[in-house]
Amino acid sequence: MIRSRVGLAVLALAAIVLAVVLALDLHRAPVEADRAVAPGLATLAITSLEWTYPDRSTIAVTRTGPTATWGRTGAAVGAAVDPGAIDAALAALRGGRWQRRRAAAAVTGSHVALVVHAGARTLTVRVPVQAQAQASVPGQTWIETAPGGSLLVDDWVARALAPDPLALVQRVPLAAAGEAAVIELATPAVADRAARSVMLGGLPRALAAGAPLLVDARVVAALESQLAALEITALPAGPSSTPVALVITLRGHTGPAGKADDSTRVELHARCV
Repeated sequence: MIRSRVGLAVLALAAIVLAVVLALDLHRAPVEADRAVAPGLATLAITSLEWTYPDRSTIAVTRTGPTATWGRTGAAVGAAVDPGAIDAALAALRGGRWQRRRAAAAVTGSHVALVVHAGARTLTVRVPVQAQAQASVPGQTWIETAPGGSLLVDDWVARALAPDPLALVQRVPLAAAGEAAVIELATPAVADRAARSVMLGGLPRALAAGAPLLVDARVVAALESQLAALEITALPAGPSSTPVALVITLRGHTGPAGKADDSTRVELHARCV
């Protein structure tokens, strides 16, 4: 009889312990998966971004300072970087979240590839060109990351990670012509002609050669207006084979990011002028 009572007490105690453990387990917060597109990636550690497009053209930008200052694009383009496009890509890498994930390949057709270098770490992202056709849910797109697999993300993430090539460069490089301390127009030397250069400095503008000569304000206004309206409408597939016809340089002006730039230089080739 005593043994039976002891056995019942042990069973009762075990039941109480199991009930307490079950109650604690039910109230335990579930562990959520990290839904970041680039988990653990510190955007301040990123040193370069390189995009490859379906036509095999490549645009690469590199960080030139400890802060979010980015240099010029690759040698084939050689244009100044648009900080807005870079900020959008970094925001997508930093704050983008996936809605669904799968191991199977989701990008099988034409796509844009982005390679992110951050110290010893490399992340590759592939975004389909026909984003809307790839999505199973309106407003979302399947992309691929390596490492990471196939991820279903919001369209804004896909667009920021695969911008149009023109969006990556400053399309109006001489927009600050009216603010520049000096405007220089130069033609390089050719076989039958010496190099020539004209510099306009100060306000009002004057020819900066020997004794300053004031220039007609209407001519200056027209020149500054034309320079400010100069727009890049397409990117070359490679370095130009045509000779440089005119070099335009602005010195002492404020760049598009609100920072003082030493100079902006634009070369116009024979087919551009």
